[in-house]
Amino acid sequence: MYYKQLDWFDNQLTNTILLLSSDVSLGKLALKEWDFSSHVDANDEAQMDDVHWSDLDYQCICGHHPLRYLYYFVNNVNGNEILLGSECFSIFSRVDEYKALQKFLEGKTKRLKRVGVWYVWEKGIINDSEFQFYRSMTKRRVFSEEEEDKVNWIEGKIKRVFLI
Repeated sequence: MYYKQLDWFDNQLTNTILLLSSDVSLGKLALKEWDFSSHVDANDEAQMDDVHWSDLDYQCICGHHPLRYLYYFVNNVNGNEILLGSECFSIFSRVDEYKALQKFLEGKTKRLKRVGVWYVWEKGIINDSEFQFYRSMTKRRVFSEEEEDKVNWIEGKIKRVFLI
């Protein structure tokens, strides 16, 4: 029902990374243990010669291979290492944005949080003036009727893009 990448992210990537984290019971907090270490273009022989993680088979934790761009992360608590391809990297590095957007689309939050607003603006779903207006409204609890209408219109525009 929702944008497929959001569902895939929740079901596969997060669970896989959590299993490699120090304490699965920490949930989303465990994702903060991971530090980005390096990025390599697999087609660049000089870069590949410098790769210090030769024991990895250049396969993303989601199973995708071969990888052109390799993103290496190290868990700063237990030392575990993961390799992500560019698709999973873009998802993992934006976990807060995806979570905010997903909660909004599922109706778990009344308004889209500021971090989610950044995401939809960067993707071109809302324009600059809509972005500035909505951001200014996220800290307020009381709206005029005109402001409420505009907020609802922007939220409807976002939902139309992501909901099937």
